[in-house]
Amino acid sequence: MLSKVSSFLIAILLSVPWATGQSTFGGIVGVVKDPSQGAVAGAQLTLTSLDDGSQRNAGTDGNGGFEFVNLRAGHYELVLHADGFADYKVSSLQLDARQSLRLDVSLKLASSSQSIEVNGDAGPVINSENGTIGDTKNFQQITGLPVNYRGATTSPLATNRRVSGGGGGYSWPVWPHV
Repeated sequence: MLSKVSSFLIAILLSVPWATGQSTFGGIVGVVKDPSQGAVAGAQLTLTSLDDGSQRNAGTDGNGGFEFVNLRAGHYELVLHADGFADYKVSSLQLDARQSLRLDVSLKLASSSQSIEVNGDAGPVINSENGTIGDTKNFQQITGLPVNYRGATTSPLATNRRVSGGGGGYSWPVWPHV
């Protein structure tokens, strides 16, 4: 009985590393710095999903780093506020499945009432966080992919047919000549 239990536990422990690869969630990480490239600790970040309206809040650590994990693929807006600095807003972040998006921010000193808003697409994103290569396709792109099967009209076996002999009721297979 003990050997069955220990075998079961070993099997569970050996399967754990592969179970982590099944997630479709992504994340956004980055560092917030001041104009002199010093870390900004204690900045408040609000990440809003433009698809469903949900919000997540985070703060920067002592090194200015922040991290949003387990995010669904979609469109997001990030607003950053730190005392003494102009508010920073990125209104269109595109996060794909299993993507780790890096967003480093350099804040500017605030005047009386100043905010910075970044609109539009940031261009192609280079994944420098891990070695994952991925792509996201919509329904039309997926249905346009070539199909890897042989249908009844394109299969070489579709020419395997029988022809009837004259009058005797016999049929012979006709094989294509190669």
